[in-house]
Amino acid sequence: MAIIAGNQICIPVGSSKAEAVITNMKKLLLDRHHYKLSRKQFLKAWRGLRMALFMTGDYQRLRQRIAERCRGVCEVCHTQPQVHVHHVKPIAWHPNGALLDDNCMGVCRKCHRAAHRA
Repeated sequence: MAIIAGNQICIPVGSSKAEAVITNMKKLLLDRHHYKLSRKQFLKAWRGLRMALFMTGDYQRLRQRIAERCRGVCEVCHTQPQVHVHHVKPIAWHPNGALLDDNCMGVCRKCHRAAHRA
């Protein structure tokens, strides 16, 4: 049992931490969909789970693979250094795609902001 952002999350024995975090993200999204959580409660818990996911070894290996694939250059503008991993299908809509290489792009800060504004 781990506590993230004031919430207890259960990490089953024998599973990777990333899989457990994604499972908890799905549960949180379902609870929010069924109005069991307020927006404030949801956002607080979601931020904690996102940070937990980003700290896992699986996610760090994904970041490394994306950086190698794009050779450290933004895949959108091809001029700036790649510093972010952008999920084409957002994690909030497609939690299963959080660790898929096909769902991720290496982008610079400017292109990442533009992608989220669109």
